[in-house]
Formats: sequence, structure tokens, C-alpha cells
Amino acid sequence: MNHGLRLLAMTGAAGAAALAGELALSHCLLETPVIHLRCDRLPHGLEGLRILHLSDLHCRTWGKGHRRLLGLAEELSPQLVVMTGDMIDRVEDDFGVIWDLCGQLSRRWPVFFAPGNHEQRLSHANRALLYEGMEAMGAQVLVNEKRELTFGGSRLTLWGLALSTRYERNYLTGKNVDVTLTAADMDALLGEADPKGFHLLLAHNPLFFPAYRRWGADLTLSGHVHGGMVRLPAAGGLLSPERRFFPRYDQGLYGDSRRQMYVSRGLSGGPRFLNHPHLPLLVLHRSRAGEFSGDFSVGEAKL
Repeated sequence: MNHGLRLLAMTGAAGAAALAGELALSHCLLETPVIHLRCDRLPHGLEGLRILHLSDLHCRTWGKGHRRLLGLAEELSPQLVVMTGDMIDRVEDDFGVIWDLCGQLSRRWPVFFAPGNHEQRLSHANRALLYEGMEAMGAQVLVNEKRELTFGGSRLTLWGLALSTRYERNYLTGKNVDVTLTAADMDALLGEADPKGFHLLLAHNPLFFPAYRRWGADLTLSGHVHGGMVRLPAAGGLLSPERRFFPRYDQGLYGDSRRQMYVSRGLSGGPRFLNHPHLPLLVLHRSRAGEFSGDFSVGEAKL
């Protein structure tokens, strides 16, 4: 083999090794960013509130008995744990993985769950079984419901949105592509948001962020998009579950300090590329002039 062919072969082998390495990391490297959010209407008592955001687990375990995920959660020291849906797969009927996780988390922190499209697609009997088990293990399941929480003498209203499957769009088949969600629909599902309160909304699908913010959510937490599955430098996520390329809300922070949304890339495995699983901790702060939300510090752990 001449020098040119040898160099080409070595370059190809190196590229293949790098590709294989990134595919492996995109499956097993769990990022744990600490996101500091500035919120204009945050009550004084909620200053510094630490919220751990789990989404799109899809029945995966991170270490035996969730040992690795729980260890990272302990390091992040949350005051509140929320789950924004698709913690199971709709084809599963063994919910032991999520029940065990709910039990271990709820022994340490208050845990709240709002459903995603996979939970909504379960049979009525299996969905009831799943939720009963989660509640028995200490998690609070919010299906178009709210809870009033108090931290530091200030009130936080936590809402869990459950959208029916009619809101699942599929641009490949043309199914439900004209369906939208309005603030009036939100009122019908959840009731009106008290304009004097601070409202944290758990809403699995970020697609309807304009409706969430118009309804009155100060902060919305979502998942669903899995970071776009494949992430391209400077272009972002490639594909959404709606079968649409380059989704508008794929991961990270959207909106402004008055009404904002944070989208997790989720905790599931593949298919992923340049798109590591995600366990974000959100830290809330009162806004001050000239300040904005964003990633102040980022950590990661190889699992």
C-alpha cells in the first residue's frame, strides 16, 4: 500500500473510531447542568429554589437500582423533583423501574409527575395501574391538576398538564398537523392561573409554549423532543417526535425572564448523536436590572 492510501486508510479508521466513540458517549454520558434562571415575578421566599428536572426516561435505569442517577441527584441537592412525562414506554406493562425510582426519590425529596404522550397512550387500566403505583411510592401524579407548595414562606403553584393524544402531530402522515392549543384551551383543562401567583407548569410537549406563556405560566418545564435525537453543530436538533426536521424547541431555554420554558434532552438511551442524556438542575432567582437567565455552570458525569 502506498503512502497516500495508507494515510487515507488511517484517516478513515480514526474517523470511524471517533464516530463510534461519540455514539457511545451519546448513550452513556449523562450531563448534569446547573441552570440559573432569572424570574421577574419570583416571590422572595423562592429565591434560590433548586428544582431537579427528570424527563423521558422510557424505562431506562442508570446503574443498578438507579444508583448512578440517585448519586448525581444527591450531589445536586435539589429541594424539589419534577418529572415531565414519558418515564415509561407505552409498549411496556411492567412499571417496576419507575415505581422503584419514585420510591427512592420521594424518600429524599417531594416528587411531582405530569404525563407525556407515552403515558397517555397506555390503556386505561395500565395507566391507572401506573399512577396508583407511583402514588403508593410517594410521587404525586398531576393530571390537569395543581398543588400549592410553600418554600421560605412564599407560595409556588405547581401545575401538571395532561394533553390528549389528539394533540400529537405527525408531519410524515399528516395526522393532527392543524391541531393547536390556545390559552382558552389551557383554561378549560387546568382552570385560570391567578395573576398574583407564581406558576410552574409541567408540560411534556414544548410545541405549545406560546399557549403556556399566554395562559400565565411563569416557568414551563418540558421534554419530549429528546434534544432532536441527532444534534448538528450550529443547527441544533435534527428531528422531533412529530417527524419534523429542526424543531423550534429542541433543548435549553426559551422566552424571557417574565415567561420562560426550559426543555430537557431527556434521560433515555439511543438513538442519539452529539446529544447526551440530560439531568438538569434549575435554580430560581429574582430578576434584577440587566440580568438574564442562562447556564452559569455545567457539570457532567460519565455513567
